[in-house]
Amino acid sequence: AWNDLDRTLLAESNFAGQYRRAGFLRDAAQTLRTAHPADSVARLRAAYDWVRQRVKWDETTGLLADDVEKTLRKQRGDAAEINLLLLALL
Repeated sequence: AWNDLDRTLLAESNFAGQYRRAGFLRDAAQTLRTAHPADSVARLRAAYDWVRQRVKWDETTGLLADDVEKTLRKQRGDAAEINLLLLALL
């Protein structure tokens, strides 16, 4: 069941496609890697804080996202958009 879910999500452009097109986060990701080169937990916390400081949750849920780059520009998004933005950053 998990393998099927994994295959389905990785084939979905509104899920896996979002982190495949995450080049706009390259500089932010590099900054986080440089600031926390050996501590993956600290890097994870820093990435979470980075997203939290830039994007406000609109108090709606979701499963897929159309455009996480647009979410970052708007500084507002639903749960799926914010989670996929964090995934793309990581």
